[in-house]
Amino acid sequence: MASKRPPNLGTPSVNANTQSQMISLDAWESSVPLQEKQLQSIAVWKHQGEQKPLPLKFEEDQVVPISRPDTPLRTLKQREGSLRPGSRPGTPVLNQSTRGRHPLHPAHPISTPQQFHDWFALIERSIQHSQETHFRSHLSQLTEQLDKCTGLTEKVNRVDDDVIRMLSAWKSIEEGGRSLQEASEQLVDEKNRLIEVTDAISARLAYFQELERATRMLNHPGDDVVLQPDFLITVERVDICLEYLQNHRDFREADIYILRFQQCLIRAMSLIKIFFTASFRNLSADVERQLAEKTISTISTTHLLYPKFATMATQMTPLISELERRVVAYPTDLGSLLEECHATYFAIRKSLLTPQIISEVKGLDPAHGDLVELTRAGCGYLRQLCENEFTLYRRFFSSGEDHLYRYLENLCDFLYDDLRPRILHEQRIGILCEVCTVLQALMVLGSDVSNLDGVSDEGEDDQGSIVPETPLDMNESPGMQKLQIGVLLQMILQDAQTRLVFKTQAIVQSDIRLHTPTDDDLRYPDKLIEHRATQVQEPPKGSSDSSDNQEEMQADESTWYPSVRKTAWIMSMLDEFVKPEIFHDIAREAISFCRESLDVASQRMAAKGGPTSAIDAKLFTIYHLLILKELVSEVDFGQDQPAGTAPPLSAGEGFFGIPLFRPAAFLGSLAYLGVPRLLSGAETPLNIDQELKSVCEALISDCVKNATRPVRVFVERSSAYLDALATGPLNEKNDLLSQEFAAPKQALETNNEFKQACKEEVQRWGSRVRLFLEDERTVAALFTPLQHQIIEEYAIFRGLLAGRYGPELLEEAYTETALLNTLRQWLVPPTS
Repeated sequence: MASKRPPNLGTPSVNANTQSQMISLDAWESSVPLQEKQLQSIAVWKHQGEQKPLPLKFEEDQVVPISRPDTPLRTLKQREGSLRPGSRPGTPVLNQSTRGRHPLHPAHPISTPQQFHDWFALIERSIQHSQETHFRSHLSQLTEQLDKCTGLTEKVNRVDDDVIRMLSAWKSIEEGGRSLQEASEQLVDEKNRLIEVTDAISARLAYFQELERATRMLNHPGDDVVLQPDFLITVERVDICLEYLQNHRDFREADIYILRFQQCLIRAMSLIKIFFTASFRNLSADVERQLAEKTISTISTTHLLYPKFATMATQMTPLISELERRVVAYPTDLGSLLEECHATYFAIRKSLLTPQIISEVKGLDPAHGDLVELTRAGCGYLRQLCENEFTLYRRFFSSGEDHLYRYLENLCDFLYDDLRPRILHEQRIGILCEVCTVLQALMVLGSDVSNLDGVSDEGEDDQGSIVPETPLDMNESPGMQKLQIGVLLQMILQDAQTRLVFKTQAIVQSDIRLHTPTDDDLRYPDKLIEHRATQVQEPPKGSSDSSDNQEEMQADESTWYPSVRKTAWIMSMLDEFVKPEIFHDIAREAISFCRESLDVASQRMAAKGGPTSAIDAKLFTIYHLLILKELVSEVDFGQDQPAGTAPPLSAGEGFFGIPLFRPAAFLGSLAYLGVPRLLSGAETPLNIDQELKSVCEALISDCVKNATRPVRVFVERSSAYLDALATGPLNEKNDLLSQEFAAPKQALETNNEFKQACKEEVQRWGSRVRLFLEDERTVAALFTPLQHQIIEEYAIFRGLLAGRYGPELLEEAYTETALLNTLRQWLVPPTS
């Protein structure tokens, strides 16, 4: 073992060598930097080391050298001369009294290896003991603390056992108290149940006991029993008991009591009916007696017919309301009673009013008076009469709408019997329109005006009812909340509309379909020129906008063809007076016949044989087709259009507005949309757009043919010759330029002829177009396709020149841009 140990361990030479190889403190700290936690740990150990006493092995006068190499920090402290005691305790000291030598020093000098090993083993044991001292101390502290914790745990277990015993005792007490509480609650519930059963039996018996009280009340003698304060209360109780028993038919003898309660209810409603009929007849007899007097005035008559009955309604309304409310629930048993009340009311009222109505109708002289005035006065009187009757009826009843309107129709028949023959024999369509206007105005005045927030015309006292109004019942139907006067005037309005439609169809056949144009009818464009001259000469008048519009509308109509003017007049007359379906049928028929008459007139204008007859005929057709197009666009044919059809153009103003009756205005609006829209083939009602497109294309095609005739003839002859040459033998003399008609000189002359002819034709065509279509935007809408077609025709001639002739001749021909600019200059209107 001695051979395995290093021979130089602990020798001075080794210690000196080790000290010579030590590094400085700064180098040590920089090469091995400590973290924050390590520095804190060092500081703790340092603090603990400072508090312990110095070991006994260190004495003030002797410092034992350490066998291990010093640390940099210890070396630094040694250099500073202030070596502090270490943190670990020293080796045990055997005897502190021995101050001559250190306990670890050998007593005798070491002479053998065995002595050295023994001494070295003593050193190692001393070092090991000094290193484990802290752990032994900590272990002893832990053992002491563990003993304390064990003692505390035993005490906690003993306390826990005591708590468990206390909890067990508390639970046993709780269970005993709960049993006592449940027994008490059961007794209380039983008591409450018995009380509820007693109350339920009493409540149910109350419905059965009500029968005796109701029977005693209803069997009271006299008809005025219904006026007693307890009558309506008793009726309400009977109704409640009856409803309750019907919902609980499983009760004993429930069916018998239901039958008895129904008898009581019928008895009560019968008493109301008897009292109402008797009171109403008594009042009617009194009123008839007073009306029979010859000296009675109109005011007194009115007072007897309405306010006096309205006073009675205050007493009758609660009783009748009870009857009406129960008729809804029991129509089979009580419906006949209410019908008897209605029949009595209407019979008495009709007997009182019939003499008054007959006298009033005779005063209107229905056989010889003016029809419009008769309609206005007669229907106005009937409207006021019906409103008064309606208001009075509502003071008594809130149901029976059908019976009421049937009664009012019977009153109106006294006038209708005289007015209907006059309407059916009227020949003047204007009078029929005025009659429709009067009837529609009366229907509008009598319609529901709830959207006006109930505001009435206070200034029109003659139009208000003389019977005080009653509050509206939310359960009433709309027909009972406001008089629907249109229902009463509908029959006479239908008669007037039927006659109006019949006369209109006759006018369509005679004045539109069978119209024969005269020479004055075909004076176009002279009529347009005269009309514009008249407008220029007439000074402006300081009138309102509406009057200006009407005058301008009439002035523009004077330039229309008679059949077109008649069509517009018919459509304007019928638009507000007949149903939309009938109006659409008549409008289609009138416009269709009007287009046929325009075709006839256009053919006659073209047959005159003048130099501009053909152009004038087509422009005449275009002028009036645009008017018809605007007329059609103002009519809502939306329901009759097929799916996917483009809607008609919307006008800026109403049907009777200026754009409709000013051709220049709506022609300008169409031109503003551009050529594709004006000449589009989109389907519109009656296909007016398609026909307008065809006429415009024909007008433009005629101008293009006349303007390009020289170059077209030259191109056609040249093309025919080249086609024949392609099939024949080759020969230099057969060249196109060798022909007389295609010589360069002739081609140049053809080009000059085209310039002259095109200029004359385009200028003449443009001037005629401006005579019919005054607005420049409309004229430009037709000029654009004209320019393109002329350029296309001339492009063929220029292509022939470019392929067969030299550049000298091609320089004399127009380019596309030059020809377009030239055409625009020719189409510029002349300055006046």
